[in-house]
Amino acid sequence: MYLYGLSNKKIAREIAAVCQMSRAEIMEQMDHVYHLSEDLYLGFKSAKHGEAKILAVAHIDYIGTGKVYCASRKRVRSSALDDRLGVWFALNIERLTGIPVDIVLTDGEESGRSTADRVPDSYLNTYNWIVEFDREGLTPVYYGYSEMEDPLTEAFGSTTWGTYSDISEWETEITVGAYNHGVGYKLQHTEFCQVRITDVRRSLSNFVKMYDMWGDVIIEHDPDMVYQFREFNYEDIARQYGYGWEDKYIPPVGTDLYAEELEEWEKYYKAQEQLMMEG
Repeated sequence: MYLYGLSNKKIAREIAAVCQMSRAEIMEQMDHVYHLSEDLYLGFKSAKHGEAKILAVAHIDYIGTGKVYCASRKRVRSSALDDRLGVWFALNIERLTGIPVDIVLTDGEESGRSTADRVPDSYLNTYNWIVEFDREGLTPVYYGYSEMEDPLTEAFGSTTWGTYSDISEWETEITVGAYNHGVGYKLQHTEFCQVRITDVRRSLSNFVKMYDMWGDVIIEHDPDMVYQFREFNYEDIARQYGYGWEDKYIPPVGTDLYAEELEEWEKYYKAQEQLMMEG
């Protein structure tokens, strides 16, 4: 099956290759790169063809070994998918869909030290809206950008709740809307993290639909109206959430992720997530 000019196998191989790249290798693809303190990166890339109306965002860091356990025509499995899958989306959206986007790649998101906070508000406010490719499943999240609820509901049918991503760093500062696009991966922050290639295709189609409906519209955001629900320090929680329990069980290569083992692991994962929220 072909869509956007690529076979399922080719898509899987491309995503796996991005998962295995070093952060420096990824940044070599950007137009402007800043190597910040604590060995963190921030990169900018302009659209190749035409003037971009929207900004695409993803983060290059990940949790776990980053090992690619599987890259087949059906799925890719690697802890690096969060958010190297988003990096693949951002770097290839224009090639695959013809939609011009400017790109920001951040670092340190998983540990609550996102370099997104170094991006000038004046730069971000030049776009009609901003999309981050860093969401599990296929349902979008808008965080404190409440003005995105109606456009996203119209395009996707529903939205869901999320805690944090790079765009959360900007919600009390910028004047344009932003949302986190579901790229399809599941069980993030674990060695079970995986994505079906069919869901990658669905995610691409979802983005095209959103852009076709809203790409020409400036979605204004009032940063003073953001509900301040975060009474915790995300860096502290990320340290517990991201670097403690995720490596307790690493499945053997070749494990069928859709067998009974996956169901048991997903229960464990959800229980740990609940503990994090309650703690």
